[in-house]
Amino acid sequence: MLKNLPAVTGLHALRQEWGAFLFFAAALSLAYVLYSFAFTAGFFFDDEPNLAPLGRIQSFHDLVDFLFSGSAGPLGRPISLASFLIHLGAWPHDPAAFFYANTLIHLINACLLYWFCHLLLTQTRIEVPAKAWVCAWGGALWALHPLLLSASMFAVQRMTLLSATFVLLGLIAYLKIRGLPATHRMRIPSMLASLAVFGLLAGMCKENGLLLPFYVLVLEYALLKQSPAPRGNPAQRLYPAILWLLPAIAITYLALHWGEIRAGYGGRPFTLEQRLMSESIILWDYVRLTFFPARSGLNPFKGEEFLVAQMNGAVILAIAAWVGIAMLALLTRKRWPWLAFGVFWFLVGHSMESSVIPLELYFHHRNYLPAAGALLAAVLGISQIGGTYRSWGYRTCGLILAGFAFVLYQAASVWGNVPLAAALWYEEQPDSERAVQFHARTLSAQGEWGGAYELISKAARNQPTNSAFKLQQLQTACGLDMSPVELEKSYRLAANGLEQTLRSFAATDALDKLRQMVENGECGLDMNRILELHGLLQRNPSFQQDGNLRFELHMIRARIYKHLRELDPMMQELEAAHAIRPTLNLATLMAYELATAELFDDAMQKLEEIEQHLPRNPWLRNYWQNELARARDGLQAMRSDQEDLQ
Repeated sequence: MLKNLPAVTGLHALRQEWGAFLFFAAALSLAYVLYSFAFTAGFFFDDEPNLAPLGRIQSFHDLVDFLFSGSAGPLGRPISLASFLIHLGAWPHDPAAFFYANTLIHLINACLLYWFCHLLLTQTRIEVPAKAWVCAWGGALWALHPLLLSASMFAVQRMTLLSATFVLLGLIAYLKIRGLPATHRMRIPSMLASLAVFGLLAGMCKENGLLLPFYVLVLEYALLKQSPAPRGNPAQRLYPAILWLLPAIAITYLALHWGEIRAGYGGRPFTLEQRLMSESIILWDYVRLTFFPARSGLNPFKGEEFLVAQMNGAVILAIAAWVGIAMLALLTRKRWPWLAFGVFWFLVGHSMESSVIPLELYFHHRNYLPAAGALLAAVLGISQIGGTYRSWGYRTCGLILAGFAFVLYQAASVWGNVPLAAALWYEEQPDSERAVQFHARTLSAQGEWGGAYELISKAARNQPTNSAFKLQQLQTACGLDMSPVELEKSYRLAANGLEQTLRSFAATDALDKLRQMVENGECGLDMNRILELHGLLQRNPSFQQDGNLRFELHMIRARIYKHLRELDPMMQELEAAHAIRPTLNLATLMAYELATAELFDDAMQKLEEIEQHLPRNPWLRNYWQNELARARDGLQAMRSDQEDLQ
């Protein structure tokens, strides 16, 4: 990395750069030590649905299905999923292995931010004294920031970390190429290619990586020196117009998919308008936590209290403040370019996950890259202060860094103590669905089924539209080994109004766990009762609006029919699931189930039907063809064995 530092002369300057680098390295070491206090934490709510297939990888086509059947986002996030393959032996018993790897990625990202900063400050249009120390302070503040802890301690949020890795690599490549002479004929095509390649790689880790070109727009607008356009080079003159086409493309995409976006709010407890009003306030809370974090504000289950039902004074004030700060950044761009850089970088970083897309309202890890720009801008602003005030500004940075480290130690210590974290986070956020579920799950793991049941039952009474609470209180009742009368009462509480509750992945998870408990004789209900609950969810409009939930419901019902030894309805459910999410595993499973019932001709026909609808991806298409041919040979062998037995 040192060979990329700006060229310096003089012993004093060299000492300054080495001093800054050693300070930054010390900050990284401290960050690792503090993060390690959280390595004794466990897996969290989004980890299981995304990582559970790791435990089912037994063959190459299991591996392919895992990589290319991701449902966390529209692009499937295959690069992030591939990174979890190093933990095949660690799932689900060794969460520390995931946290260790995530922390290393975070520290690598801090090094990339340091490098990016050095490249940026060599091309900025303002004079920046002590560039090495600006980058060292900015990188250290980001590496030790307690707000970013959740990005590493939610195992599945490696997707956020890796997306940031490729965004930072893309920015570094862009600035390296941009530093070439303006007369270089491949300069503009190479800059565009770097954005396309690294933007796609980042997007295949997590979709907000596609914002890479928009970060570049912020750099070009706020900080970077403009290169003179040489005569006879139309690409150089057209380049700014090409960059500014990107917002128009994004707006066009949203307009074309507006109906789908609107429909996505069908199962949310808020509308599009309510989300936008809420996010105007939430973004200010993110700003507060970026510069003034406190342990109590870092509860991972925070967010539901920000939901705004209708326009009020707080929303008007928040929107006015955002308009005001944006206008100030625009008007003072030439005088205070660092302000424009910080404001617009932060807003671009939140433009996907904090705007119209029907996601949940609040997550700390959404600040991972936005906070980097905000902190760099703040340090850059301090570097522009004249006289002795600048040294006082850096002393203030030192105090803030010490504060960050202390809060990070507090937060990591809580994360690493699961019973304490569960109780504390629930106490701070008693109305949070996930805080209740996490606390109840922790109590159950400690054998305190009675406490878990009381907790879930109270939540179900307080939130009657919550489908997960209804089913989880029944699941917990099964764990208590209740009398038939009490269990029947819990069943009726769960079934009452279930078809009109709000959608939840936790509800389908609870239903499948209930199925397993009944199947294993761990619950006094029979499987027909589970079918009745399933039917209520299947008739629920909010569940039908989500393809992933429909898929899960079909798979659960197929497992129920398999247990009941009812082949035809089981096959109907598997076919419905395959229509929603075609996977090779599901395709061969259908053929295998038919063959197990000695319906070999039907099994062969099923493989032929599947072969008519192969993936468009040429590599996957060829792979499916080979695996289906292998499955056909396996079916033929099963038929021969059966005939020999007869």
